[in-house]
This record gives sequence, structure tokens and C-alpha cells, in this order.
Amino acid sequence: MAGNNRYTVLLDANVLYSVAISDALMEVAATGIYAAKWSKAIDDEWV
Repeated sequence: MAGNNRYTVLLDANVLYSVAISDALMEVAATGIYAAKWSKAIDDEWV
């Protein structure tokens, strides 16, 4: 069911920190296969 954001994926700081990995995961999320989510605490950790 592409385009329905049927799945939600929690992206942890270790995948957000790597530019190549985070870019790839965001590109897949942009297709609508899943909704990428993270918390403020995760955002603070990787920044």
C-alpha cells in the first residue's frame, strides 16, 4: 500500500546522524511507504 503511510517508523539518533542513511530513509518515507517519526529528545541527541 504505497502512499498510505500504513506504517510508522521511529528513526533513532544513530540513523539520523549519518547523512547518507538519513537521506535514504527520508527518500523512502517521501514515497509514502511509511511515516518517519522521531522525538524532540532524539532530535537533540543527534544534533
